[in-house]
Amino acid sequence: MDKKYIIIDFTDKETNLIYYLGGESPTDKDMPGFSISIIKYNDDLDEKKYGVRVDYGPYNYVKEEL
Repeated sequence: MDKKYIIIDFTDKETNLIYYLGGESPTDKDMPGFSISIIKYNDDLDEKKYGVRVDYGPYNYVKEEL
């Protein structure tokens, strides 16, 4: 993805987990288009402790080329 989009990584100060912001929103070029983060599930789950979340949109945006 980093060949097509600018991606910036951050570390959450509370959880010490990494997340990434990248791309460009089609409705506001000062905002990232997506985020990718590692999340920790509640401790009461025995099997799955961590997961990955990808967020993008929703965008009210139509690019019409006439």
